[in-house]
Amino acid sequence: GTALVYTGSRRNAEDVAEAMRALGWRAAHYHAGMSGPDRTAVQEKFQAGALDVIAATNAFGMGIDRPDIRLVVHQSLPESVEAYYQEVGRAGRDGEPATGLLLIADPDIAWRFKMIASDEFVSAEQQLRRREMLRAMVGYAETSACRHDSILEYFEDEAEELGGCSQCDNCVAAAEGRLSAEPGEADSAGVVREALSAIRSLPFAAGAGAIASYLIGHGSAQIRRYDWQARPQFGVLKDRREDWVRRLLRRFVASGVLAIDPEHQTLHVTRRTVDVINGAKPNPVRLPPQDRPTLRAGARDPRSDSGTLDGDAATLFERLKAWRRLRADADGVPAYVICHDATLAAIAEARPSSGDELMPVNGMGPAKLQRYGVQILAEVRAHTAESGEGVPPHLAAEQPEPNGDTEVGDGSLYDQLRAWRRRRSTREGVKLWEVCSNDVLLAVINVLPRTVDALRAIDDVTAQQADRYGTEIVAAVNAYLDDAAAPEAARDTKSDHERRIAELRTKHPRACEPWTDEEDARLVQLVAAGTDVKEIATALERQRTAISSRIEKLRMASV
Repeated sequence: GTALVYTGSRRNAEDVAEAMRALGWRAAHYHAGMSGPDRTAVQEKFQAGALDVIAATNAFGMGIDRPDIRLVVHQSLPESVEAYYQEVGRAGRDGEPATGLLLIADPDIAWRFKMIASDEFVSAEQQLRRREMLRAMVGYAETSACRHDSILEYFEDEAEELGGCSQCDNCVAAAEGRLSAEPGEADSAGVVREALSAIRSLPFAAGAGAIASYLIGHGSAQIRRYDWQARPQFGVLKDRREDWVRRLLRRFVASGVLAIDPEHQTLHVTRRTVDVINGAKPNPVRLPPQDRPTLRAGARDPRSDSGTLDGDAATLFERLKAWRRLRADADGVPAYVICHDATLAAIAEARPSSGDELMPVNGMGPAKLQRYGVQILAEVRAHTAESGEGVPPHLAAEQPEPNGDTEVGDGSLYDQLRAWRRRRSTREGVKLWEVCSNDVLLAVINVLPRTVDALRAIDDVTAQQADRYGTEIVAAVNAYLDDAAAPEAARDTKSDHERRIAELRTKHPRACEPWTDEEDARLVQLVAAGTDVKEIATALERQRTAISSRIEKLRMASV
């Protein structure tokens, strides 16, 4: 049979199809951004049996009649139960067994709310209705009840309920003793009110990760920064696991007692929260089962290599494994050659923000730091940015950008370029670092290119980035430098920029200069000799981040 993978964006559809082809499947993508003839060609191939997998946005499926679709995967959370039911219902129309796989993550939920808020072509009433439907979808994904009966209940078709279908993940887990029954709403009320009261007492809205750490009493760096460990309700759910608390927070969102600020990915209380805490309204939330569903007998636990990681660290561990797989494929080597699972688990637990913090992790060492350090740190930073642990707006200016030993240039232009990058990543549905890394932005503000050709000459900028984003980056630079409304400020900024460059070159004499063939030859020799990045930077009078970037650009990972 065949498989459908529904993605949240056009870019993701293309990426999934490419990944499937790399694994040997006959795969193609489908989305509304393709030309009519291209979409028709994909449909015809699919109907003729020439494709195994279609990765598509919700634009695909209308009028498709393949009875042998065996698998429907939702790579990101659909916006409504209606959309999910329609799409997953395309599997198994021949009456034979078929599978639906729904993936859910906190950033997906925030992204969906953001897409609704940014839709300028619908009324406020329509936006409200769409938010209600999205909350219902979150509730469906998080329920421990029978999936079949939950769908029927949503569509008010209780007469057809089975009292358990015996086929869905929840029914199978319950039958095998891997999932206990949920407590009722009345039995859940005490813990729910206690958790909501603790969240309401916080001085400002925070991300899901920070709130979960606060509730379980985990003194993370962010908690210590806010001094929340000294608050009386710190650790009010200390007997629970982080992944359990994350599920509880999603149930709060589904019931409307917490709302997501889609711009900052923070959670805040609603009017309904106060009524529930005070007992003016009944508790609408059922606690997740205390025990986590375990794997079926004989199945291998993917967490076994990661030790006892908590929920968020386990998520980062899986992200690092995905990066390792892509890197191994690109280098043509087994995954373990890149890093062992134990090393990735240690990184997920430590969350290093610089090369100096990554170096001591067991299994790294100077050679791996040189080859993979930049990419690993990028994955850690991207995960932190996407995990809902956003910094409150009034504290954002106090947060340093995690760039290791990279010099930060003109902060104002830097902030503008970061805002542009976030808009681009949201529009394309990709990670921030996939648009361009912080090092690229820093290189741009150090050089201030006025033309795309000047941008191409910057060593950190790839040809693909220059082709795809060059016009926008150069336009931002020119607008910044040519601000007619503040000519004195512009001159002061230019002078300040020159001062910063001078200071930078005092520490690194060859910073911002093009690499020469002689330097490249010397770099190859030093890397082959096992010299660490810091010593290479001293020898070549360059920044350590510049050395790491050059190693990656020269594809020296196999040296």
